[in-house]
Amino acid sequence: MAATGMEQSKYALVGTWKLVSARAMNDKGEGLGTAGPNSVGLLTYTADGWMSAVVDVAVPSVPKPASTLQAREEESSQASRRFGAYAGSYSVNGDKVTHHIEVAWIQEVVNTDQVRSVRFEGSHLILRGGFLVNGVMTGNGELIWERLKPKTTDN
Repeated sequence: MAATGMEQSKYALVGTWKLVSARAMNDKGEGLGTAGPNSVGLLTYTADGWMSAVVDVAVPSVPKPASTLQAREEESSQASRRFGAYAGSYSVNGDKVTHHIEVAWIQEVVNTDQVRSVRFEGSHLILRGGFLVNGVMTGNGELIWERLKPKTTDN
């Protein structure tokens, strides 16, 4: 039995993805700013419908703390604007993926659905949707991810 378009899209998402770039856009799709070159992130979709995302967006105006253990309160506050993490289940409908958030770094997104448009270009996954600024969902963002090759645990 052949897979439907939705099943094909879900299957194409399965795997782990590394963040390549992130940028903010206005409602017309015009760029408002790009994250710094030191941004890092991992996004994982499992075949059984679970997902997780961890991102540290190196926004040039938000400095990285000098030390995790010795970060001052101000540095910790700034770092929280750079970092995001959440996990839950996901569903695919056409060119949209919905992240059904069950646990998150920012409590306001727990028990919400985060909808992203999905586009594939070669080995890249491009997700577009709203983004969090100080715990508030605003504007649009575009995150470009590159599929990671499977790691083996063989010695």
